[in-house]
Amino acid sequence: MHISFQVRSPRMLGYWGLSVLILSLSLITGLAAALRPAPQSSPQNLLWQIGKQDGGDGEFALAPGGYAKFQDDGFFMVGKSDSKLDWPYVHPGPNDAWAGQRPHAFMIIFGLRALPAAGACRLHIALLDTQRATPPVLDVEINGTSFRQKLPPGAGDASVAGRPERGAPYHLVVEFPLSLLKNGQNEICLRTVSGSWLLYDWIGLEAPAGLELAPMTGPVIADAMALQALVERDGRLQQPVRCVVRHAGEALPARISVNQAAAEERTLQQGKNTFEFLIPAVDKESSAVLALEVNGRAFATRNLALKPVRRLTVYILPHSHTDIGYTEIQTEIEDKQVQNLLQGIAVADYRAREGKESLNFGFPFAVPGGQMRLEVPFGVVRPDQDQIPSACKNWFTVGRWADVANDRFGLT
Repeated sequence: MHISFQVRSPRMLGYWGLSVLILSLSLITGLAAALRPAPQSSPQNLLWQIGKQDGGDGEFALAPGGYAKFQDDGFFMVGKSDSKLDWPYVHPGPNDAWAGQRPHAFMIIFGLRALPAAGACRLHIALLDTQRATPPVLDVEINGTSFRQKLPPGAGDASVAGRPERGAPYHLVVEFPLSLLKNGQNEICLRTVSGSWLLYDWIGLEAPAGLELAPMTGPVIADAMALQALVERDGRLQQPVRCVVRHAGEALPARISVNQAAAEERTLQQGKNTFEFLIPAVDKESSAVLALEVNGRAFATRNLALKPVRRLTVYILPHSHTDIGYTEIQTEIEDKQVQNLLQGIAVADYRAREGKESLNFGFPFAVPGGQMRLEVPFGVVRPDQDQIPSACKNWFTVGRWADVANDRFGLT
């Protein structure tokens, strides 16, 4: 089993540099042995195909330039899904803030029957472009077996913004033995594990003659993950789990559980079904089994990776904001603000403090490089800067206002 791929199109020759033209014959021979180009003609015996071999992306969702509207990862059930609705033209990576800055897994589900005894298959992934500065690393998982490939830099951002003809096409071929497939349901997952986006031209599976597709009727676990968050329930910390189940048939009663506990029951509807429930928080990395039951019988399982959630202490600082003169006359607003401060002092439980009987208020300001100015009798002073060396610098008599500001923003 191996991965083969095609060098960029001739119009990108300048990108590789003129030194390519003066490579020695022996070096060219070595490269040819390491990089097997994708076939120049159309692949034979395509079992299924998503998109068209046309050098464009008009047959995909959000095309040609709607990347900012991206919401759901691609999920395609061969024989049932529509690429215009279910498979986005752009596959984001963890570096893309507009898609949540996380890995994205696009899934292809297909059924098989009459599996031959032996043979080889080729998964063709034809791309229109990849992000130039941080091209993605693509993990191709076929029924649990992973093939990972670092994709080369593309042409730029014009293609993702609606100009696919300005991209740098690339053809990735993943060759694998027929033994990785099975009768019944099969899954191919395309996951960007690092880097940024890629753009699809078409995807297809080239298989030996005699292999037949079988209809897909039942639900599929499309995604499952433990969220990096904690919720307290009955004095115990719980971790949320989110599971997405895709269903193409009639409504069915279903049950999702983790390690045969923390179950949620739901009637599956056609399309996307999202389950969310809580499981006990873990203090070290571990795994669990997420199980889907339909009509009271086990239907599908998936391994769920569990990681400890970093625990943080959050301090809440009461804040009061007053717009003088917006709701009532200034003197009444000023009186209300004074009363708010007096009531805050009155309810503060300072008597439990040890040492001197005092109440201290702290006001943290996030003003990087800020300069302080204080109103004092007959003028404005900048602490330290406007004082003589022997002056007191830890006690100030402030008039009506104090100001902390930099050259962009501030607080008065």
